[in-house]
Amino acid sequence: MIGRGQRSAVAAQYAQRRLEMLRTSGCKSQAGGSEVLKRGSASLDSLTWRFAVTSPSHWQIVVRSKYQTALGKWRTDSTETQISCLF
Repeated sequence: MIGRGQRSAVAAQYAQRRLEMLRTSGCKSQAGGSEVLKRGSASLDSLTWRFAVTSPSHWQIVVRSKYQTALGKWRTDSTETQISCLF
């Protein structure tokens, strides 16, 4: 059970872990995707990510997180970064 007020922290940590994995593999593969974080049979968070070309050898990674708050409402947060593939 996740306590009230901790849902956004869990969602943010989950999105940051995925973003770090995408940063390390982003120069080899720029495939978008999605995944769902579950605890038991309950879905806690869903992530989608995409890559956008900003210039030759530079990519922007956008990760969107959608999770349910303690009050039962849905919230969407977004995290983005850029990577350079100059080697």
